Amino acid sequence: MRKEDGGMVFHNLYSFNLAMLEKLSWKFISYSDALVTCIFKAKYCPSVDFMDSTVDHSLSFCWRRIWNSRVLLREGYRWHIGDGKMINVWAQPWLRSPSQL
Repeated sequence: MRKEDGGMVFHNLYSFNLAMLEKLSWKFISYSDALVTCIFKAKYCPSVDFMDSTVDHSLSFCWRRIWNSRVLLREGYRWHIGDGKMINVWAQPWLRSPSQL
């Protein structure tokens, strides 16, 4: 259905899907107290951070797609220091390693 007739126009469904997966991945990083973040973290990566998690191919298709979207997220996200309370300067890397560039 055309947009003028009340429908939604998606020119590239692959790009739209990728953008939605990236948005959900960003929520996992930015909003750690959100319900969806808590549920996915408890089920798929309870002991590690989302960006440091690994994936098993026996896990759900949905989770594997979300997990794969971390690649694009890594290319564009940066630290926001703020007041510094959430930053552990001794344990967390300040710069990406050459293999991540």
